[in-house]
Amino acid sequence: MQMRAHLLGAVAAAAALAVAHADSGGSGFGLGRLSSGLRSRGGASIPAQLPADLKRDIDADHKSTIAGTDYWTCAKAPRSKPKLKDYGFESYGVANWTLPDHHDALGGNDGTIHVPTVPVITPAECAEVVKTAEAYFAERGGWTNLTSGRFQIAGFWIKDVPPVLAWFNKMLEERLFPTVKALFPNFVDEISDLIVESTYMFKYTPETGKRSDIHTDSGCLSFTMALNGEDEFSGGGTWFEGLTNPDGTPHKSGIVKMPVGGVTFRPGGVRHQGYAVTRGKRYVIGGFMMHKTKVEYVRLLLNKGTILTHAGDFAAAERYFKAAVGLNENFDGAYTLLSNAQKRLGKMDDAEASLRRCLEVNPKNAEGMFSLGVLLAERGSVEEAERVYKATLELDPEDCDCMYNLAKLFGDQQRFEEETDLYKVLLATDPTHSMAAHAFCNLGVAVGELGELEDEIKYYRKALELDPEHYHAKFSLGSALASRKEWDESTAIFKSIVDADPKDDNALKNLYRVVSMRLREDPRSAKASPKQLTKRLEDAMGSANFAKLRTIAQR
Repeated sequence: MQMRAHLLGAVAAAAALAVAHADSGGSGFGLGRLSSGLRSRGGASIPAQLPADLKRDIDADHKSTIAGTDYWTCAKAPRSKPKLKDYGFESYGVANWTLPDHHDALGGNDGTIHVPTVPVITPAECAEVVKTAEAYFAERGGWTNLTSGRFQIAGFWIKDVPPVLAWFNKMLEERLFPTVKALFPNFVDEISDLIVESTYMFKYTPETGKRSDIHTDSGCLSFTMALNGEDEFSGGGTWFEGLTNPDGTPHKSGIVKMPVGGVTFRPGGVRHQGYAVTRGKRYVIGGFMMHKTKVEYVRLLLNKGTILTHAGDFAAAERYFKAAVGLNENFDGAYTLLSNAQKRLGKMDDAEASLRRCLEVNPKNAEGMFSLGVLLAERGSVEEAERVYKATLELDPEDCDCMYNLAKLFGDQQRFEEETDLYKVLLATDPTHSMAAHAFCNLGVAVGELGELEDEIKYYRKALELDPEHYHAKFSLGSALASRKEWDESTAIFKSIVDADPKDDNALKNLYRVVSMRLREDPRSAKASPKQLTKRLEDAMGSANFAKLRTIAQR
């Protein structure tokens, strides 16, 4: 974090704040950016070289999940024999991608994402589900929220809403499971092989429906249902990395949209991203499926490694991630997670090597590329970090985290015009980004260095609108106001900082400087005695602050 580093000749130390991305808490192992600044992304079938203790652990996790399902399974209705139904799907491919588990059985790179040409669910059904959900939560004071990546979105787990669960289970039995068997015949032998691990309903709005992180899902198979049409909202849709058309040509936008009642089926390991809703409300149901007997060893190893990372057991996490790489060295998502654990262990060379291997496997892995940029910058390889950040933005021009890091890199090199340009793009792209207050503060510092004092003050105020307690923005605003001889507000700001933290000697010294300069500007000071000036200084600073300043001066 940058802070205004001058106060009419007085130097205040600028503080650096590392980029910290919150752990996501969403489903799967690939949601969000890890707190180290690294991001994760997201086959093997036979764990021949998996250590016995890890195999036992993963097998136990798999069995526990299978036993704990809350949704309909064929085993719960042995007399039911659902008929296969063909909805006329178009099948899209995914280039340069390897699934973590069962890659070939799930369609490989040719026919991975299946989109219906006719609705799987009738529009009337969809409207009734939405109506039921809205009525259910209206009686209970409003919708609950679920975490998706960095965002809280209005939604609920289907198992927690009985009227919706009853409809879903019937639809699962009659349509979803039979359709999945038809779409993935090399993976699903019998409908009784399938279970739903979890499923949810989301209500996206412009306030909560920002684009999600690029991520993979929990479960070997995923589905998304569209419960309302585009006449009720703008934006939305799902973007898939490396999407190719049914004829094998590159897909222009990478975004798949569905009509009301449409259901998209895909392997859970395909990287994707939900696009922002800009108007209205968009209702979707999403869910994750598992195969009862075909264990997803790579995904479950990565899940367990991620849990261990969050618990601070980085050595154990590294072991699980290495085991995942050993099972499927062509799944690039494993390398970013492995690199993060190695970095936490202080194995910086190994961490860098893992990221470079990730990009060898998939040169278009924006997650690995961003992570490499972070690591290079931390290791002092500034020029290469800049090149890597720029390459990341070529892959994902709206990656605001990358913009922030690159802009900070420019600022550290006093390339203020490039810095300001990039912060402006970031703030235009996502004005409420998690780092927006920091970006406004740094932008203020940068334009201040370019002599644009009015804009400097404006940007500090914008930072404080987003975060009223933003220390660096407060400190910098107080300094900038003093430069304009706006003594009252400047004095009040530094007093508030000292009141909040009496141990903040820098703020106390700046408070003294502001008051001293104000007294020098006052014509009455020329006729005042030293005793009178000292009294005025004490009154303006506050007796307690003045006493502390004298103590500091006597050290």
